[in-house]
Amino acid sequence: MKMFPLCAILLLATPMALSQGKVTLNGVVVDEITNTPLPFASVGIKNRPLSTVTNQQGQFTFHIPMKYVQDTLTISMLGYKPVERPVNTFDSIGHITFHLFQDKHVLDGIIVTDTLTGHEIMMLALEKMPVNYPDFPVSMSAFYRETQEVNGDYVSLLEAALTIYDENNVKKRRSLLRTKIRVDQLRRSFGYKHEFNEWWENNNLMMHALNLNPIPYGQKALSKGKYTREKNTEQNGQAVYVITTDNLGYWRVRFYVQAGTYAILRIVEHYNPETDGEKKWEVENKAIPVIAYPQEREAVIDFRKFEGRYHLSYLKFDALLTYVADDKRKVDFRVKQDIIINDINVDDPIKIQRNEATRINRTLKSDQYDYDPAAWDDYNILTETPLERKLIKDLEKKVSLQKQFQSHNQ
Repeated sequence: MKMFPLCAILLLATPMALSQGKVTLNGVVVDEITNTPLPFASVGIKNRPLSTVTNQQGQFTFHIPMKYVQDTLTISMLGYKPVERPVNTFDSIGHITFHLFQDKHVLDGIIVTDTLTGHEIMMLALEKMPVNYPDFPVSMSAFYRETQEVNGDYVSLLEAALTIYDENNVKKRRSLLRTKIRVDQLRRSFGYKHEFNEWWENNNLMMHALNLNPIPYGQKALSKGKYTREKNTEQNGQAVYVITTDNLGYWRVRFYVQAGTYAILRIVEHYNPETDGEKKWEVENKAIPVIAYPQEREAVIDFRKFEGRYHLSYLKFDALLTYVADDKRKVDFRVKQDIIINDINVDDPIKIQRNEATRINRTLKSDQYDYDPAAWDDYNILTETPLERKLIKDLEKKVSLQKQFQSHNQ
């Protein structure tokens, strides 16, 4: 199957396409009552390391190796009852819609019977980190997508297939940024030079996105938060505490903590100037004075359980800034990033050598690479939404994306 990058063409295919040792499922996940698409729902194979997530419109494309055809597809999301169906039942059905039911307890409001405070719950979550998250080496395969917009028009696209190696030696390490990441495949559009803020041009944005995740190396920082408890939700029939804080940094953060295990299942960072107040900062610029005003900001970090421990599953970052230059000129700049963990290897993790690893001070926009279209055919990328067709239109005004990808070959 020939994949055109970023196109929703896959959604028109049969739900279970057989191709060279794999099957491909295409579907959409919606709320049973409202029929509303459910973004960031987890799609995976039960008790297996393979997984993906739904996009903003609840859609997914999932490549499954033939060895898992007799296994069970599972779809889950906070606040909903999970759906499980054998993979081999999808071979003669049209495009699949999966309906998730909100848990009745969530609809009615979960009755809180314990007296734990938000602070006590978070302290227990920090105390349980050594048993909830890996303390042994793990490698993961992952997909990374980064887009940038200026005044509502897309100006750049970058996608990468990654191998991530984490030694998980908390005593030896001080920062998540020391996690080793190898870029296995890379494709990108022609570059865009940011007009006002050189930070976007001189930093590895993928590494900075991963550094948003404080689990499990941010215990010290998290221990300083002042936490408030909200109404519980549920996942897979088990209560999940919802805890918020706004004193860890610049933004309000919400933590979803599983009752009993005290594992942090999801972290959401959100900012809206209408509800959270206007923020601004000066941007270092040698030519003219520039002020940055954040307009929107959202970070979502999800974890999934595999072989008794919780691993990173999905990370999203979306930020819109308005730059005001010299008190008059305004430019809206938006960056969107997604990292999907496709596979987890705990039995024989792939160790990345130091000379193979990408660096925080080396941007992926400057890397040379060989573009191999066939390498992307079996890769679990984030399925594009109809809205993202605008991305293709904006970036192909002069040259096709395929030619832009190929132009970077070594």
